[in-house]
Amino acid sequence: MDERNTRIREDLLQSGLYLADDTVLDHVQWRPNGRKNSLFINENSSQSSVDPQPELATLSAIVRVNDNNFWLTSDAGWRTPTKITPQLSDAKGTCIGIAPLTGIFHDDFLASIHNARTLQQRTATPDFEQPLPTLNSHSRL
Repeated sequence: MDERNTRIREDLLQSGLYLADDTVLDHVQWRPNGRKNSLFINENSSQSSVDPQPELATLSAIVRVNDNNFWLTSDAGWRTPTKITPQLSDAKGTCIGIAPLTGIFHDDFLASIHNARTLQQRTATPDFEQPLPTLNSHSRL
């Protein structure tokens, strides 16, 4: 299992979008995207210089899903159309990720939390010092 996890971690590190990677903050940047800011892959770190369209960044982290008060449902709790989720296919399940119990991913967890918080602060309103609710003081991701 350790060899498999090592290969997985190496692939994540090579992507440039693994939250535990020391260089992930150099590979992404916040940009306006309509009426909001979105996280895009930094043009300077992209392998392809032919693609003029900026690409949204999909970050990765390895966590253990906390089973405390977590119920996986096939409909992600969707009941009726709303402005945010007009269709069932727009609903997204949520969970609380906590540190893996042992191994290399356990060791990566704090770096993932640190980098996620740094990215949140980069898009926060200037002079806004209250931490954002997505990450709390219990080191959850």
